[in-house]
Amino acid sequence: MTLLLFAFLFQIKAFSQNQINHTYPKTEGPDKNPLKGWNSGWWDNYDIASVGFQYIKWKDFEPTNGNFDFNAVEDVINRPGSAGKHVILRLYTDWFGTEQDSDAGPQWLYTDFGVSRLQSGNKYITDYNNPNYINQAIEAIEALATRYNNDPRVYNIQIGILGYWGEWHTFSYDDPNFNISETAKNQIITSYKSNFSNKKIMGRYPWRDPLSTTGNIGFHNDFLYLIMVIVMSLMKLSNKETNGSKVL
Repeated sequence: MTLLLFAFLFQIKAFSQNQINHTYPKTEGPDKNPLKGWNSGWWDNYDIASVGFQYIKWKDFEPTNGNFDFNAVEDVINRPGSAGKHVILRLYTDWFGTEQDSDAGPQWLYTDFGVSRLQSGNKYITDYNNPNYINQAIEAIEALATRYNNDPRVYNIQIGILGYWGEWHTFSYDDPNFNISETAKNQIITSYKSNFSNKKIMGRYPWRDPLSTTGNIGFHNDFLYLIMVIVMSLMKLSNKETNGSKVL
């Protein structure tokens, strides 16, 4: 027991000798931490962020089949929320399915390649399982990677293309017979990982297959800020005086 305690204390001492101390200067706001912490996005700019997040509409990136408009991507990167920052990009097709026509899916995908817009009640969704959809999506991913895999401005790529907001889910689409197939998911993740070999990759649900089994997939959540606001509000509500002590 004494020997184990000595070894433990020795490790602590060795660690303390190798540590580097950094003193943060006093500021009136959060300290900027490069490539970590909060990010700005869309058209909003926050000085505390060193990273900006942006969506790319597939129809803007590939307005006609096989013709990729990188100026459209540059316009997205240069929005106030990401201009001059490292940027995170997500290519997507459907926003939330409230319209019969896709928000970001290129029209030629439906008219020339027979990809369907499915309907359940008052909601619509693209048939991501159609092999033509997957093949054309892979071509778009490859084109995006050809230009940006080695671009130092791009810090991270989010796996999109499938599901509402490109988040790999069909939440609120009520047809129990439609789900994004494992085949479609595997083909898309394989394309992202093989083409964006020099970028970190993020997914909405990295703990679910096939993202969990493929490994090295980070986590993103567009609603994280709202979740934190709710948690902090609940903490304030529970922070009440009880018999002279605070309950947290």
